[in-house]
Amino acid sequence: MFDTFKEFINPSKNPDLTPAHEFQRRNLSTLWLLGKTGAGKSSFVQAMTGLSSVEVGNGFEPCTMTASSYDFPQDKPILRFLDTRGLGEADYDPKQDIEALGNAGHALVVVMKIDEPEQSAVIAALKLIKKQKKN
Repeated sequence: MFDTFKEFINPSKNPDLTPAHEFQRRNLSTLWLLGKTGAGKSSFVQAMTGLSSVEVGNGFEPCTMTASSYDFPQDKPILRFLDTRGLGEADYDPKQDIEALGNAGHALVVVMKIDEPEQSAVIAALKLIKKQKKN
């Protein structure tokens, strides 16, 4: 009886399900993190996933120079975090990144510092995303 129970809770790998697992891994639900430089996007990913490999800045200068994705949990992922470059950086126009990443995210998480009232770069990006979704 114990063996039957053990087989039930630890089933053998079903080769018929392999394509479905591969499809699911390629098409994970993705949370797109958007915010100004130093808002805490990378810190959010690190806190949620526990991954120490996520580079976190000091809040004064950007550390995320290109978008990076982090699958969670790593061994059998059910969710992907898309950590993007900070808005409001000098000499950075997010339009091209927004166009490229617009279809990569299933939900948008806007990350802001509570004591940072100036959010015009975030509002402009949100308007651009909304406009892109209409087209």
